[in-house]
Amino acid sequence: MDLAERLSKQFSALNILVKEYTSRDERRPTTSQRAIRHTPPPLHPDQVSELVAAFEAGVEVKQLAAIYGINRSTVQDHLRRREVRRRRTKLSGADIEKVVGLYAQGWTIEAIGSELRVGASTVRRALLKAGAEIRPRGPTI
Repeated sequence: MDLAERLSKQFSALNILVKEYTSRDERRPTTSQRAIRHTPPPLHPDQVSELVAAFEAGVEVKQLAAIYGINRSTVQDHLRRREVRRRRTKLSGADIEKVVGLYAQGWTIEAIGSELRVGASTVRRALLKAGAEIRPRGPTI
């Protein structure tokens, strides 16, 4: 095999690779076809004031995040900057009785919190205040 034949075969192989690469590149979506991450514009000071007023009126952080199209942590940041006190969820006497009853039935603290739409720490505080003994984590044998 002479030099011309070897170069011709290498050139053919190179041509195949180039065609393969360019055809893959053509299948790759362009920037306009790909989902572009959208960062919402910052809230105007009037909007932040409305957000604070809504929170103080009882609207939940999760709902505010959905209304303004921002993350929950951003809502909390705005509240912190305005020095708004985070509210602690208080359980009524009937709720505390329900917490103690469910816990006695074997429910987990997290499950009770989900049921009553409060945090696990709120449930734990209620149980301790009621004098319940907190079980160790994990399955019981």
